[in-house]
Amino acid sequence: MKKMLTVEKVHKIPCLILEWRFEGKERRKKPLVNFLGEKVTNFVWRCYYYLNVPLSEGDIRLEGNKKAYLKAPFGWTKCTGFRTTQIEHDGKINVPFRDGKHIEWDAKLLKLPMFVISEGIVQQLFDEGSTK
Repeated sequence: MKKMLTVEKVHKIPCLILEWRFEGKERRKKPLVNFLGEKVTNFVWRCYYYLNVPLSEGDIRLEGNKKAYLKAPFGWTKCTGFRTTQIEHDGKINVPFRDGKHIEWDAKLLKLPMFVISEGIVQQLFDEGSTK
């Protein structure tokens, strides 16, 4: 049986992470209209790419920090559209192309595992951004 990955477990190991966060509805001066002339809502998602560094007991960076890990940000990707989730129909989490390539190259160079997180779900990434 395959072990279930959790966000808490992943934050306990050094790794590279792509993490999706829903940021709400896009604010527009003029309403967005589809091809039928109906008003539609654009949703905003942002995918943050970072190096996860677990902190050990006695690490001074733990002072005032409720989390036992450090996020070293590498960048982010903003996506707008009609998506209400970043989880595909087959259950796999969407991986943005540019940061998907960056995480793949960095993981090879640094010899670190890579993960994608969305809506509390964690999936490990393998070469070419695929999940198993």
